[in-house]
Formats: sequence, structure tokens, C-alpha cells
Amino acid sequence: MTATGNPGESLRGCLKSLCLSHAGVPVPLHRTLYMAVDDPNSLPVKQLQNIPSVQLAFDPDEQGEAAARVVKKLLPQSKRLKWKASDWNQQLRDYLHKHKQQRNLEQD
Repeated sequence: MTATGNPGESLRGCLKSLCLSHAGVPVPLHRTLYMAVDDPNSLPVKQLQNIPSVQLAFDPDEQGEAAARVVKKLLPQSKRLKWKASDWNQQLRDYLHKHKQQRNLEQD
């Protein structure tokens, strides 16, 4: 998972959206937040409970399995992604590319 959980981060995101909006750049209705945590217990669970789609990306080892189980208990709406690419950075790039293609098809 990826992002900071820093309260100021949300404000900066809003300000960035406002700046983009005033610059004539369209701000997407659906946004993606990536959050990296070293311990599932450090997740901002209260803020994430109301997000309908939380996707988990953990290594396919014993530690990753254990972390995924903990997060699944904290956030029952979460779904674990399976490793398909060479590493998680590539997996996220592939996912973003696929997501953009789907969005383009929906808009046509």
C-alpha cells in the first residue's frame, strides 16, 4: 500500500487540485492514493474505513501473508493484489496503464 497518512498531505492535495483547476487542467474525479507502511498497525484505519476500494500489495512470502491478514482484519473491504509483474513498481505501472485504458473505453 502507499501514501503518508500526514494530515497536511490532504490539504496540500486539495491546494494542488485547486491550482490545477485554475490553470485549466482537469482534475480527475477518481484519484488513487498509494501508501507505504512498515507495520500494518501504523495504518490510518479510521481514515481508510470509508474508502470502498483498498488494494493491498505485499510480497508473496510469510511476512507478506501475515501483514495482509492483519490489514484484512482492520479493513475488511480490502483486496489483496497478486504479484504478476517482475516487482511491485512494475505491477503498479501496469495497473495504472490498464486502468487508464478502461477509463478511456468508458468515456468513448
